[in-house]
Amino acid sequence: MDFGLKNRRALVMGGTKGLGRSIADALAEEGAALTISGRDQGRLDEAAAALRAKGAASAIGVVADVASGEAMDRLAEAAVAAMGGVDILVLNHRGPPQCTASEMTEAQLVEWFQHIVVSPIRIANKLLPAMRARGWGRIIVVGSTGMQQPIPNLALSNTLRASIWAWLKTMSG
Repeated sequence: MDFGLKNRRALVMGGTKGLGRSIADALAEEGAALTISGRDQGRLDEAAAALRAKGAASAIGVVADVASGEAMDRLAEAAVAAMGGVDILVLNHRGPPQCTASEMTEAQLVEWFQHIVVSPIRIANKLLPAMRARGWGRIIVVGSTGMQQPIPNLALSNTLRASIWAWLKTMSG
């Protein structure tokens, strides 16, 4: 299927496995250039080679930990350097541990707020001005139904993903 993404430039966070990899595969099959991130360079290199074989205009892997704002800055800079810009940003990362609302601690909230809210917003804010200047760009947030309706025993995820969902809805409005 042709979605008109040939030669678009996509940055897919968490692009070596799971939903992130599936998204990267689909973008590769459309002929997009890709930068994927993850925490293991070997897996990133393997995934990038597979993405090029699927039809990606180009594909590289960049180690980046969503727990670090500075790593998000380096990831954005590496993607722009490799592809000349980013047209599609896919915000995707692993989720926090299971817990009930009464088990959730302040330390967990602070730690996972960085992963799920602060770092994704930071990288989006870094890339968004150029998207606006070009008059084309997409930001895709991978989450769960807990963004809209709480899931039992996923209190951290429910709480924090609702925050990123609200930010995304505010940005698009």
